[in-house]
Amino acid sequence: MSAPYDVLPFQRGKTLYQGTPTDTSYIAPCIGEEFRVRDTIHGTNRIVVLRAVRNEADFGGSGSAVEPKRLARLSADGKAIIGYTRLPSEKGYPIDQLLPTAGCAYKDVCYVVVEGPALVLTSLSNYSTDVAARESLNSMTAATSGATTAGRLRQRLLEAATADATAGQRAVTEGNGVWGQAVSTALTNATNSDVLVDVQARTPRG
Repeated sequence: MSAPYDVLPFQRGKTLYQGTPTDTSYIAPCIGEEFRVRDTIHGTNRIVVLRAVRNEADFGGSGSAVEPKRLARLSADGKAIIGYTRLPSEKGYPIDQLLPTAGCAYKDVCYVVVEGPALVLTSLSNYSTDVAARESLNSMTAATSGATTAGRLRQRLLEAATADATAGQRAVTEGNGVWGQAVSTALTNATNSDVLVDVQARTPRG
């Protein structure tokens, strides 16, 4: 990795194959690689670490596009998007906010943010409390990894754990699923809105 900034194999807001991957079996050399760029989008001048990942999400049996600003759930080796996050315990990786609304097509390659500033979408329904700046963030609970409610942020809350015979009802935090902190705030009724977050979701790659 060069210092301090890297040359991207394709630009943010674009995908490697521009939506039409011609060889779906070919694994491009950039897949799984990380690139350091300067944040000129939000004016922080901080380093943003991007990872090139292949979209392997399949929500309906024939492959699915993934949308910008949603939280991706990655494969075990960290090189592929396999859906959106659907549980607070799952770490999320914001999909490149500069992508068009159509997002990243099935088998195409795009960026996710693993470190630094990024925009992420809020819930489709009201929160119980405001999301304040510097709040630790988890992912929303959703029925499936392809639901419209999946891949969205929520503040980390105390969760009631399943009762067990020895400890009874325990209060635990979803600490393992914290993937970042809020930079801007979101009011309870700020549904389907952008929140600037500081992503801290780096995990080892296979």
